[in-house]
Amino acid sequence: MPSVMTAPEVAAMIRDAFHRAKKQATIVILLDTSGSMQGVKMTNAISATVDFLTQLGRDDEVFVYEFNDAVTALEPGGTAREVEERLSETLRALTAHGGTALYDAVCQGSQRIAVEGSNGLREVQDVDGQKAEVDA
Repeated sequence: MPSVMTAPEVAAMIRDAFHRAKKQATIVILLDTSGSMQGVKMTNAISATVDFLTQLGRDDEVFVYEFNDAVTALEPGGTAREVEERLSETLRALTAHGGTALYDAVCQGSQRIAVEGSNGLREVQDVDGQKAEVDA
């Protein structure tokens, strides 16, 4: 008689299969730190970004840019396993101020994808949910 697997065993098998088949991702996050993000918006955006970092595959690459009056690449960037902790600390120290250089942020994010990502259609998404498709 075949053995019956428990739900946790099935979930573990699915997770293992997913990790074996998953390809490495290069992720660019554009974080709006302009004055319009003050208060709970900023707190929620930072929290969501830090939480997202913990969900990445260890070999996924991640690069975060903050934008207000200007666009700034947050350090460090690189594989999730190497940068998650320090990048999370950097994110928690951000404050909202200034204007909104969204166009410049999308351009810099697109350039990063072109340099780091493989061929194909890529998506750059800021924390306000505005999406720009980029052919890298």
